[in-house]
Amino acid sequence: MRKLWQSGQEKEARTQAKPDSITKPTKNAAGPKAAEPAKRNEPSQPDITPSASDSHAATSGHRSFVGSAMSVKGDLEANEDLLVAGRIEGSISLPEHCLTVAASGCVHASISAKTVVVEGEVQGDVDCGDSVVLKATARVTGDIRMRRINIMDGAVFNGKVTMRLPGD
Repeated sequence: MRKLWQSGQEKEARTQAKPDSITKPTKNAAGPKAAEPAKRNEPSQPDITPSASDSHAATSGHRSFVGSAMSVKGDLEANEDLLVAGRIEGSISLPEHCLTVAASGCVHASISAKTVVVEGEVQGDVDCGDSVVLKATARVTGDIRMRRINIMDGAVFNGKVTMRLPGD
């Protein structure tokens, strides 16, 4: 592909070309006029993709979602992972699955899950079979019982931590 920005003659030829014959830059184009990917007007979604190094990898291929415009009151039980970007009040039971509270999520509930990842707000006790991860934006008030815990810089935690024994 010719680099159209290197000479005035090529630039002039490009501006006089018909719209159908203009060569569009590709994603691999380099230089000052390289094309940028088009921005879409899609609703923003929380970054929930677990990385290989995270201890909270999803325990199944299915995931339920409480959207940012949703509010749930009552007892919630599920046999799949749950992502909360909205609000839940009551109790959450996911004995063999992962609960993720997105940065926009607000959970005022007692929680029982295999793994819990918090980026948003949790008020209530957390009983976790495996691990709890409190991301930098997490705000947690309540007691936590688990085998492993990871509290990142910036997270706010007020409560008591109780470590589970391996056979517990």
